[in-house]
Amino acid sequence: MGASALWLFSMLFRGDAVITATPETVATRNYREEARRRLLAASTSNDAALGRYQSSWDEVITKHRPRLDAMTQAATSAATERMTLYPMLVHLASDQVRNTHGTDAFLQGRIGQTTVDPVLQAFLDDLAVQADRIQAELDKETVKLAYDLAAPGHTVAPVSLRGKVRTDFASLFMKPARDAGTEGATVVLVFAFFDAPAIARIANKVFAKQVARLVAAGTLALLDGPSPVGDAIFVISVAWAAWDLHELDAEFKQEVSASLTDHFSRFRDTASREARDFGSKRWEVATQQQKDIAASATGPSLLKGMP
Repeated sequence: MGASALWLFSMLFRGDAVITATPETVATRNYREEARRRLLAASTSNDAALGRYQSSWDEVITKHRPRLDAMTQAATSAATERMTLYPMLVHLASDQVRNTHGTDAFLQGRIGQTTVDPVLQAFLDDLAVQADRIQAELDKETVKLAYDLAAPGHTVAPVSLRGKVRTDFASLFMKPARDAGTEGATVVLVFAFFDAPAIARIANKVFAKQVARLVAAGTLALLDGPSPVGDAIFVISVAWAAWDLHELDAEFKQEVSASLTDHFSRFRDTASREARDFGSKRWEVATQQQKDIAASATGPSLLKGMP
């Protein structure tokens, strides 16, 4: 046997010469390759979940668009009909004298709570259902990855699941009120369902002279009577023909329609944008958590070259 052959033979039976070929090292290498493959699979599933979420978001918008349009028309009609307009003028006059916001409350009760709120809440509820769905799909992939990577000798990072995210989703449209630091604090909408103050401002502008006449005529005394709104409607209806408000009435309806159309359009766009961003952020959080799980089991080098 030549010298070279003897050297090779002796090296094969030295413990330090065969470290790279021990079963343990082969298993480690195979584990890393499998971990990388499973992480890529989870990433692909995340992308698919986000795609489904975006498609479902589009479907929700398409489903509710006719309902939102019909609601806008209904709210416009309700705000400009005589049974709303007459008492609203009295409330406007009262607000001027008493420095109150009775008109806003009146409009919110008459239009917001009955015509607007149920439709917009149903719209947000459908978006929240889709938010819950994408979170569930992302959580499923995260748990699956952690389970698949669990093996003797490999520590997997703890899995933190979000579960239902409707509360998180709803918070996108709400903010703490100014008394948020006090007990029993409430929250208010970041983007109001129904913009009652805008309708009041339009009425104040269009019917400024009529409101001024109500104030000057002392009609506000009726507000302290047993049936203030009914008496006020009677007074206004008697004087209505004399004031010749036909043209002003048409102007008021046109401006209210434009204002409500713009408001509800911005509400829809704001809700849609927040819903889209919400899904993207949940995708980012889940993707990062899955990377952390894989890296905790194999080492950070596993992530090199991965998106």
